[in-house]
Amino acid sequence: MQAMATDFNFPETVFIILDKNQYFFRFFATKGELPLCCHGALGAAYYLFKSDYGKSFTIKSYQTKTNLDIACSDNLVSMSIVNNGKIVDDTIDPDITSKLLAIDKTSINTYLPCAVASIGSPKLLVPVINRAILFNITPNLALISQWCKKHSVNGIYVYSDYTENSDSDYVGRNFNPLFSHQEDIATGVSAVALAFIC
Repeated sequence: MQAMATDFNFPETVFIILDKNQYFFRFFATKGELPLCCHGALGAAYYLFKSDYGKSFTIKSYQTKTNLDIACSDNLVSMSIVNNGKIVDDTIDPDITSKLLAIDKTSINTYLPCAVASIGSPKLLVPVINRAILFNITPNLALISQWCKKHSVNGIYVYSDYTENSDSDYVGRNFNPLFSHQEDIATGVSAVALAFIC
């Protein structure tokens, strides 16, 4: 599975495993297996719902054995996650985050939470003061990989409440070089963890 995921070279690849009347989803990035990928789960569930596999089945994350409550109505797929999120560490040193992201310490927004939080896949959430800083970040990817490996964290989600759209509360970027591409285009587990701590 890992070899296939690496060869596909997508940010995440989901493998669907049938076991009696339930499905297990395994999530592989290009460099390793992840416990959960919300976007991948939604895509795989949509495939199952739209295929001829019936409408009544259980879906679980393979690594955590957690039930994934996913529903499909017409072309709308939704997932509910029980609020079992947790703050793993909220004492992150701004000096460390500024080095990881190669930004000045004053760019970090001290009024928003900076923490490692998890809904099943831990992420370091780092707030910055505005969009310009967010979109101009050129992080130290080698240092991020080392830090994430040492602290068992699956990437850094840098976010700001300085949004362009009044319908949005936050905008962010996800750096996950330890497991996948240098920057992932979307991250449901980070967004949900951010909603949990904010």
